[in-house]
Amino acid sequence: MIHFFFSHWFILTPLFFFITFIVHLIATFKKKFTEPFANWVLLISGLTLIIILTFLIKSFTEFSFSWTLYPPLSALGPDKVPQMAEDPTIKAIANFLTVMQTIILSTLIFSAYRLGTQKRKEK
Repeated sequence: MIHFFFSHWFILTPLFFFITFIVHLIATFKKKFTEPFANWVLLISGLTLIIILTFLIKSFTEFSFSWTLYPPLSALGPDKVPQMAEDPTIKAIANFLTVMQTIILSTLIFSAYRLGTQKRKEK
């Protein structure tokens, strides 16, 4: 069994930006894109969250292979190459983060569109 130890910032930073994104998404939809500060916080927190998720996905895919080789190197002959066993849990986490990233990106595209149409209505 492998144990990973992470800094608390590795968990708290994405969580902070995710909560900020959700809170401002709800506030922006309630106020129908009329408050500029909430719109900018939504866009900036969403883009930052996408960048953070990209680094998290990269980190999890680096650990998608377990560190145990089957069979052990001592049992292999000189002409055989060891195969790494893929860990399905870490792969599922990386896939979940990719789906979250896609949902956030599509929400940002929709929000930017609504923000643009709101600006056109004001003129």
